Amino acid sequence: MMQLVDDQAARRTIHRVENGLAMAGGVVLVGGWWFLGLAIAALLAFPLGICFLTLSKRARGGSTSKTLAFLIAIASLGLTTAFLAGWLLLGIGPIYSTSKWPDGLRKMASAAHADYWEIQAETVEWGLLDAQHVWRIKVPPENLPAAVATLGMAEVQVKSLPVAFRSAFPPLWRPTLSKESRCFATPDFTDFPPDGDSYFAVYSPLAQTLSVWHRYSF
Repeated sequence: MMQLVDDQAARRTIHRVENGLAMAGGVVLVGGWWFLGLAIAALLAFPLGICFLTLSKRARGGSTSKTLAFLIAIASLGLTTAFLAGWLLLGIGPIYSTSKWPDGLRKMASAAHADYWEIQAETVEWGLLDAQHVWRIKVPPENLPAAVATLGMAEVQVKSLPVAFRSAFPPLWRPTLSKESRCFATPDFTDFPPDGDSYFAVYSPLAQTLSVWHRYSF
């Protein structure tokens, strides 16, 4: 009788652990995407998906733990697949090759005399007629005038910063504003940009970094 009670208690404990792991996996998946960005979250999601797929097969608890583990596994592997498909087929995601840099980034990198390792770039939207890129580049103060002028940007008031500016960047290197921040923009950077390229940028004097949002419309 005591053995039966002990076995039941052990099964309940295992069931609680499996449910806890399943829920923790969901939190990690959502939290990783929110704080680390899609690219890193997608890469982390692959081993997470394999782990929970294995857990869903081996779970000895009730159907709830198995279902949670299976759903998290599918969501994790699906996220990885979607990211890789978008990156390989559409180019959405981090840009590692200089040959894939937008022309504006090449011009700015040359004007700022920035090394490859001082630049981070990402394609955030790509379509048949429109595209959006963001990048962060190291720019010493003495090179700032040339860097912004090469793209036709002029200094504007900080209050003109678009509401969607920060959210356009990956969370890991999303720009922050301070009292020392300076803003630059092309005259045609509006909520409804005209055809062609338009740019908005925020410069952080302390970090000596220029964060640029590039939009192209056709």
